[in-house]
This record gives sequence, structure tokens and C-alpha cells, in this order.
Amino acid sequence: IRRLWAGERFTFAGETIAWNDAALQFPARAGIPIYLAADGPHTLRLAGEVADGVIVPHCASPLILGPKVALVQQGSEKAGRPRPPVLARLDVSLSRDRDAAVYQGRLRLARYLWSQYPNIGYLGPHGLALPAELDRRLRAAGPFQRTQERAAFQPFADAIPAELVSPIACAGTPEDVVAQLRKVLGAGADGVMAYLQIPPGETMDSVLDLYGEVVGSLRAG
Repeated sequence: IRRLWAGERFTFAGETIAWNDAALQFPARAGIPIYLAADGPHTLRLAGEVADGVIVPHCASPLILGPKVALVQQGSEKAGRPRPPVLARLDVSLSRDRDAAVYQGRLRLARYLWSQYPNIGYLGPHGLALPAELDRRLRAAGPFQRTQERAAFQPFADAIPAELVSPIACAGTPEDVVAQLRKVLGAGADGVMAYLQIPPGETMDSVLDLYGEVVGSLRAG
């Protein structure tokens, strides 16, 4: 990819991908950073070896993020280079109404829980467990549906306790989210990639304004 962006035309035969006389059909520029989204141990180490940055998902807890940053570090040490920046990719639900923000966080978390059920790895290390009613609903729902439609996840939301949200995502008032993100940055993240949620009563414009407050507070220390 770096060679293509630099304007080269070449043939490449790898283990998975083969290009014959490859070239871009549009102008580009050399040196565009390549960030790898990684979550498992092999891809995290690989990202540490070769990437210009790493995007780690669902890691609002230091117990989740810290070990992943360590794996990136292992890869960079193997390659004999500094560790690339790590961005925490987080769902962020913001509202002046804390209950509305947390509801949206629970609704968004429902998708993640369903996609991982029954092997939801972050629960044990955080001393958490699925409530019996939530477990029953997830089991009854059958195979996970790959959709972003809110209606698909609403049947689970009211059975998700708020404490299940915080290890995975950020939800609350701007002050709440500032405190949550400070923990993420303190656990080794070099930045945050926020996937902004729109709680009941909010709009994208209002959420962007609230997130601007969060960024301002973080930059002010």
C-alpha cells in the first residue's frame, strides 16, 4: 500500500494477495499513516511490528486496554522500533441527562453482548456476570443479527445493568465522560476514536457540542 501511494507500479505475490502490474487510478501521496484495527493477540503484535498506529475497540477499562497495549509493545520491540500510537475506539454516549446517556449506552452495548454471547470475555475479570433475565433473552434471541437497527437491540436494553457498560464504552454527562476517558488515556491510549451515540432527547449537533466540551476539558488537563 505504501508503494502504491508513492505512485509506484509493480507486481506483488504474497501469501494471501497477488497484484499484477498494480497501480492506483487516482493521485495519492507518499507517507500517509497506516493504522491497523486490532483486537486479538496476533493482530496486536503485528500492528506493533508494522503499523503507523493501532485502533483498539471496546476498551474503556484499563483491565481491557492495558494488556492490549502490552501486546502492541511486544510487537514493536520485536521489530526494534518505538511503539506506534494506540487509539481507543469507543462508543461514547453523551447527554446532560445522565439517565438518557446511560440508556443509549446500554442499547449500544446490547449489540456487543449479543454478538459475543455466550462467551463474553470481559465480564469475569471485572467481577461481573449476566443477570439471569438478560441471559434468558440473549439465549432466546438465537444467532446474532448483523444489523445496526435500534429495534433489534431494544428487547435487551432494560435488562442490562449500567455497570456492564463502563468497561466497554463511555456514557453519561460531559463530566462523567471526561473522567472515563482520563482513565483510558492513563491506561496507555495515546488518543481516542469516539463513535458518538445519540441518546433520547439529543441530536447529532447537540452531541457534537457536548463532545467539544469533553475535548476541551481533556486538553486543559
